[in-house]
Amino acid sequence: MRWVWELRMNEGEVLARSPREFAHLEQAIASIQLVQFAASGALIVDADGRRLALRA
Repeated sequence: MRWVWELRMNEGEVLARSPREFAHLEQAIASIQLVQFAASGALIVDADGRRLALRA
């Protein structure tokens, strides 16, 4: 079995999907935990890479 994850809003809207499949559930869980942790301090940029004033 292969594992993937989706990060969703309470209403079900998908915010992010795993970039790949994982061989083990534990790998998928570690990947989404990394995304959740990193997103809390991530910069928000436009399509040209310019930083916007907002922070995640």
